Amino acid sequence: MLSSTHLHKVFGVVFCLGALASLSQAAVANATTGYVFQGLPGTDSRDGDFGYVAHLFTNGEFTCGGAILSDDRVVTAASCVTTCGSDGKAADIDVKTVKVAFGTKYKSGMKMRKVSSVVHYDMYNCRTHENNIAVITVEGTIDLNKKIKPVKLDQQAVVDHSTLTLVGLGPPGTNQNLKQLPVSMISKEECSKSSGITLTDPPALVCTIDGDKKLFPCTTQEGAPLFRVGANGASELAGIRSFFFNKATASCTTQQFTNTYIRPSYYSKFLNMATGIPESDLMTLVPKA
Repeated sequence: MLSSTHLHKVFGVVFCLGALASLSQAAVANATTGYVFQGLPGTDSRDGDFGYVAHLFTNGEFTCGGAILSDDRVVTAASCVTTCGSDGKAADIDVKTVKVAFGTKYKSGMKMRKVSSVVHYDMYNCRTHENNIAVITVEGTIDLNKKIKPVKLDQQAVVDHSTLTLVGLGPPGTNQNLKQLPVSMISKEECSKSSGITLTDPPALVCTIDGDKKLFPCTTQEGAPLFRVGANGASELAGIRSFFFNKATASCTTQQFTNTYIRPSYYSKFLNMATGIPESDLMTLVPKA
């Protein structure tokens, strides 16, 4: 089995020939400003509707979201489990400070697991958030059942203006139970114009705005999973929330926000190496036309 260091080196070689997504200086500046709050607005999810979701707690405080890939692996944003050096290189955090929880009811109804290891994508740049994806291995196993279960990766073509669902814990001061929020996919052209991101084809990132195009959650809840309903009616993992861009310094209640997500299916080779799960088992079968 490969160590995390060896894994980093392998993917540094495989993918060093081309950037997966590049960001302008303006975009980088916007990614670190704006009105940020922990938690996600939206409606309460019914117990078991999004049993794929994981919640990261660092030193006892909720910090990030994620999604279950197997009975001991969780995918999340690399920014959730690394520290950032001045050279833009990331280092994995002390796993003893992190626990992963599963369930829809905040804390009291959640099952916690300690973390045994973290592997982040070797080409992740912690200053620009390029390639912002990582895999967590928990100690022991996750108690999978009808309400807590692994998710398949969505690999269908990105359809502009289609509706997806962003899922995460609610804001402080509320019940903080699992929330769901409908969002609208936007085109690569719209995304580039509003955020300054240049996307690859097929895209390593996808972008959304809220359905009303008026208010988007100003939240630092990175790693929150984005779901799309697949051909079989089950939810599939379309994205892992990476960061948001605000077009101006106006308040969140009056300014449109663009959110960006790492597309896990783009990183299926990395996920295969980090989890040992065959790529075919990670993916949902795409129906033939």
